[in-house]
Amino acid sequence: MRTSWMPLAGRPLRLAGLPAIALIATSCSLAYDTSEEQCETDADCTTRGFQNASCVDNVCEPVTAPAEWGCLGNVQWPSEGTGQVVLSVMVIDVIKEAPPTDLEVRLCPKLDVDCTNPSNAGVQFSPEGMMMITVNAGFDGYVEMTSPSITPSLFFVNRPVWQDTVVPGVLPVVSPQGFEGIATAIGTTLDLTTMGHTYIMAANCLDQPAAGVRFEISKQTATTARYYMINNLPVGAADATDAAGNGGFLNLAPGFTDITGFVSSTGASIGKVSFIVRAGAVSYPRVIPTP
Repeated sequence: MRTSWMPLAGRPLRLAGLPAIALIATSCSLAYDTSEEQCETDADCTTRGFQNASCVDNVCEPVTAPAEWGCLGNVQWPSEGTGQVVLSVMVIDVIKEAPPTDLEVRLCPKLDVDCTNPSNAGVQFSPEGMMMITVNAGFDGYVEMTSPSITPSLFFVNRPVWQDTVVPGVLPVVSPQGFEGIATAIGTTLDLTTMGHTYIMAANCLDQPAAGVRFEISKQTATTARYYMINNLPVGAADATDAAGNGGFLNLAPGFTDITGFVSSTGASIGKVSFIVRAGAVSYPRVIPTP
C-alpha cells in the first residue's frame, strides 16, 4: 500500500459548560449567542471564559486551526509494519535542471555520522527523477548520495518508514560551486572544508510543502547564516518559508543538531528533528509535525 506521511486530523473544538453561552449547531458549525456585546479584544474572550475564541464585531467567535496545522498536539505516526517498503523522493540536479545520472546511494544508520556501516540500497530512478529506494520496514536512518558532480548529500527521513512513502516536494542536489551561490546571494561566505550545511524541507499536517514556517537551530557558529527559498531564490532577510516550504542554514559545526519548526503567524511548535551535520556535505532534514 502506498501512503504519504499524514498525521491524524486535530480534535474538534469543545465548548461545553461555558457561562452565558448558547451553542448553535447548524450544518456541523458552532456559533455563540450574539444578543449582547461580549468583547473588544481577544483577551476579553479569554477573561470571560471563551476558550479558543476571537473577538469579531464585539462577539466572541470560535476559532479552529486551519486544516494544514489542525493536527498539532494530536499527531500520531504509523508504528508497525513488516517486510520491505519503498521510500520515494524526487531528486533534481539544480544546475542541470534534470535528474542526476551518476549518484551512488547508501542507506546509513541514524547515529552513524560517517556511514561506516551502510546497508545496500536497492535504488531505481524514473525518467523524471523519482528516486525509489527499497528499505526494511521501520527504516529510521538517512540516505547518503555522492557523485563527482554534486556536494555530498544526506537526506534524513526524520520518522520511521513503515509503509510505502512518497516524500512531497523536490530534493535539489547541487555542485559545490552551485551551493556557493546561496552564500553569495545572502551576503556570506561558504565554508565547504570544515563546516556542514542544511537545506530544510517543511511539511504540514496534510503532508504538503508548508508555507509560513520559521526554523530555529540548536547549535550555531560565528558564521552560521539562515536563509529561506523565496520564489526559488535564497533570501537571508526572509522570516519564513513560502509555499515551497524550503530554507536552511549555512556553516554549521559537524555533529548532531536539532532544528525546530514553528508556525510563524502563531508561534505554534510544529516539531523538532534531529540529524547529522557532516563537514563538506549538505544535510536535508524534514521539519514535519511530530507527536
